[in-house]
Order: sequence, then C-alpha cells, then structure tokens
Amino acid sequence: MSQTISPMAFDRRAVLGAVCLLPMALHAAASARNDRSFWINVNFQGLEGGSTIPGRAETDYFVPSPEDLAYVAARTTGPSRLPFRWERLQRSPGGPLDPTYLGEIASVADAAARVNRSVFLDCHNYMHRLVDGTDRTVDAKDGVLTRQHLADLWHRLATALARHPGIAGWDLMNEPQALNDGQNLAAIMQLSVDAIDAVETRNTIYVEGDGWSSAANWVAKNPGYPLRDAHDRITYSAHCYPDPDASGTHYDYAALTKAGLPETVLVDRTRGFFKWCTDRKLRGHIGEINVGTDDPRWSAVLDAGLSFWRQNCLPVNLWLFGAHFGSNPYNLYPVDGVEAPQWRVIARHLAA
Repeated sequence: MSQTISPMAFDRRAVLGAVCLLPMALHAAASARNDRSFWINVNFQGLEGGSTIPGRAETDYFVPSPEDLAYVAARTTGPSRLPFRWERLQRSPGGPLDPTYLGEIASVADAAARVNRSVFLDCHNYMHRLVDGTDRTVDAKDGVLTRQHLADLWHRLATALARHPGIAGWDLMNEPQALNDGQNLAAIMQLSVDAIDAVETRNTIYVEGDGWSSAANWVAKNPGYPLRDAHDRITYSAHCYPDPDASGTHYDYAALTKAGLPETVLVDRTRGFFKWCTDRKLRGHIGEINVGTDDPRWSAVLDAGLSFWRQNCLPVNLWLFGAHFGSNPYNLYPVDGVEAPQWRVIARHLAA
C-alpha cells in the first residue's frame, strides 16, 4: 500500500509464451521459482510492522504462524509474499544480519515448506530506512545510505537463505521512492540484482517500479527499465488498487462510485503495464491489490481484475493476510472466525 515510512509509522517475465500453466500445477514449492504460471496468493503482514526498532516479536511486530501458512496454502496457489523490515534484519547498513530476526524469517519459510509452499521476501522499506535513528533515503545527496548498502543486504540475505526449500525469490524493494528518478532507480535495482547473481541464480527476483510501483503509471515512471537479466529470472511487479489515488486507503464503495469508480478499474489500470511487459517479452506480476468489503459489488471489481490477469497470466499476491491487523477491509485473515468475502472470488478463479 502507498505510504511513507518514518521513525513513528510503518504502517518471470510476464507469462507471454504459448502456455499459461494452470494453478493446479503450482502445489509444489519448487515450481513457484521462475515458472511461467498464474497464481493467486497473499502478502503476510506482521514482520514489517510496528514503529519500535528493533522491537520484540509478538509484542512490537508479529511472525506469521504455521497455522496462518496452512490456512492460506489451502486456499491459494503459488508463493506468498513476505514483507520484512530492513532495519530489523540489518541493524546497521553494511553490517551483519541479525540472527534472531533472520531466524524468524526462516521460520516462516520453514512453515511454508511444510505445507509444500514457499515465500518470496520483500524488503518493505520504500527505499528508506532508519540509520542511527534518522530516516535516510537510498542514494540521497547526504550519502549516508547508498545503493551499495542495499546490494549488500541482498548479497547477505541470498547467501543465508538461497537454498532454503521454502524460499522462492527476492522482492528487492517495496514501492521504491527513488528521488523521483526512474533512471536512478534502475541503477539501484541493477546493483542488487548483480549482488544476488553473485550468490545464486535459481530464485526469482521481483523488481518494483518508481511512483509506488503503480501499474497505471508504470510506463511513465520507469524509463530505465528493463534491467539486465543474465539468468532470465526477473519479474516486474506492479501494484494496483481501485481507489481514485490508487493508494489502497479508501474502501467506501458508494463514495468511490460517485467519484467515477468503474467495475473494470483494475483492468483499466493494468492494461498499460501488461502491454509494456508484452512488448518487451518480460514477466509481470501484480504484487499488491485488494478491494473493499462494505458492498457486494466489490466482488465484481475483484472478479474483473482476476479474470484479466488470469487470461493474461499475470500472477497475483493480494494485500494482506494478518492475524493482528484487525478488521481492515483488505485483511483476508478470518477475523472472529469469519472468512473474508474475497476468498469466494479467489476460489472461483482457482477452480476455473
């Protein structure tokens, strides 16, 4: 979701070949790596949350449980997206990985592997992080936090977890804010791709775009893409929300309809991104998307989007699933034991 981070708040190629594999083919965790398939899965909320750094698990942030992984595995295909917080994993830029937090990430991958699934890891930092208590931006003029620091993070993380059976890939940076410069963002991302390539060449690398990784603005915001892809494993990951500013923070169906919300809004906002991928023979992915729950007509909006993405083999990870995220309309966790209505739409598409 579009947001800024601060010390106080943290709130392969698109499948363009002749065959789009059926979701049923994705029950094995290993098949989620660099495949050419459609899937529907979730983002597990928890590890990235909270404002206390480093904080304590189950107090300041939360680790998705084996029960969470099993619940999602029974209702989805493909890999889950697992956001994490850079500052917790690497207390100081260029320093060692924190063994406790790394172990918590690994425990989620363990749980995924036990239900024959996998996760890909998402640095959920918006191209910012705290350094000695001050929010810093990668490649800002102050020079405190550099693209080399981000590449170092990924080199270390790939070294630690590349061979884990529950790890399917690396999402280099959530909704990166690269000083409003798509060319600079491409250079930052390329260095991290190269850092991972130096360690392993097996798992998918997810690359998000400038401007909150917006599918609607992808072409205009990312003139430096595509990146050099020596091992043919990069997937470009866009986000798509239905509200007028595409922020994923407005859920009132009646109000949004008055503002001009069409049933095809998710399709309309991803056509340009899909064409960009198609024209360049690149893999694409919808890394965040969801709809509200206050009106049954939201289901038609989600259905239209999933239909378009399934037909064009753009796999999807919905935002979000979190036992501690409460009654947010986007939460797919069964709050008070009640299944979220989005699951009925998802089930229809996985059965198609």
